[in-house]
Amino acid sequence: MSRRWKKLPDFRIKAVFLSSIAITGKVKVKKHKILRTTIDSAQTYIIMYCIMVLKYIEVKDYLINLINAGKDQDALPSENDLCSYMKASRVTVRRALDELEHEGLIRRQKGKGAFICKIKKVKKALNIFLGISKDESFILISNIMAGILDQIKGDESGLHIFITDENMNETLQNIQKHEIDGIIGIRPYPVDYPIYEELRQRGYPVLLIDRAMKNSHYSYVSSDFTQASFLATDYLLGRGHKKIMFVGTAPWIPISSCSKTGFEKALQKHKISKADSLIINVDEFESKASFFDDVSRIFEHEFTRLKPTAVVCISELFFVNSVYPVLHKKKLAVPEDVEIALCSATFESTPLRNSIHEIRKPEYELGKHSVESLKKMINGKTNRVNIVLPVELLRKDFKS
Repeated sequence: MSRRWKKLPDFRIKAVFLSSIAITGKVKVKKHKILRTTIDSAQTYIIMYCIMVLKYIEVKDYLINLINAGKDQDALPSENDLCSYMKASRVTVRRALDELEHEGLIRRQKGKGAFICKIKKVKKALNIFLGISKDESFILISNIMAGILDQIKGDESGLHIFITDENMNETLQNIQKHEIDGIIGIRPYPVDYPIYEELRQRGYPVLLIDRAMKNSHYSYVSSDFTQASFLATDYLLGRGHKKIMFVGTAPWIPISSCSKTGFEKALQKHKISKADSLIINVDEFESKASFFDDVSRIFEHEFTRLKPTAVVCISELFFVNSVYPVLHKKKLAVPEDVEIALCSATFESTPLRNSIHEIRKPEYELGKHSVESLKKMINGKTNRVNIVLPVELLRKDFKS
């Protein structure tokens, strides 16, 4: 595995239904599944921001439920009682009360407390379930999360996070308990689909992020993976390369089909024959613990046979764990001997980062559009959403 996945600080999230949130080096909530992931300063900000926004929403939503159930002039719990019961700070409780007073739903009397002053039922903000794969890193989805949080902050919709390896019956019970209106899944893998399919069959609006798949009945907001692989391949071939390889296709990789299509379109454009190109399919290694080692072995064998001068990788993980070790072993220089382009972004820890081309995806916009689209589905404005957002090729500056 790559160096950046080893011996980094652990950040544990005992996952996630919006209660008992505290910062002590851990985020504690009702569920007790543990998601282990590495964390950097950017992720810390996202987690802190998430906690602050979600706790405020939870307090306000609780008060709105009391208003809905209560009568005109009924007294609401005191600030101290709310802080204790909701496990929230006084600042958070006062902010919720201030907004309810501004909206005309309560009146506050100094020394006596807050009282309901609106008999009409208040429409509660939408409740959204956010599904995250158990193998997903919060670092990799932090920008998507930022877009989601900024979008729900505007109308104070509730956000409940769940990990997709949890017991299905328990998840369904929590969805009913929290009166969930719709579901968003972030980059699910095939193993995650049974829970989303069950929810879809039960009539819940379900929208997936970054999973635009052919012949799929799911709604989605996704990056353009076909464009990503086309741009990466087209740029390398445009620089004069005549032999090229693509690493990382398999039926169980959700974006595989789209990425393969983009690669093949670029080959057709530049009239590159099958004898001068190769797509490494990794389907046979799906269940092996030595997955990347096996891919690396096949890559080395085919690289030696074809002798390409350019390689396109479906993701940064394939480059770091399968392609780079072979190039290093053969003492090949990048880009002098082999030019590399990724269909994803690099990270600060990516080897040869300044020497490989990469794709930048509109991750913040993915999060923002997913919430906007799900709301339209929930409100009956549309039955299906299929949005594909363009990507950008980031070319590195070095001489040909």
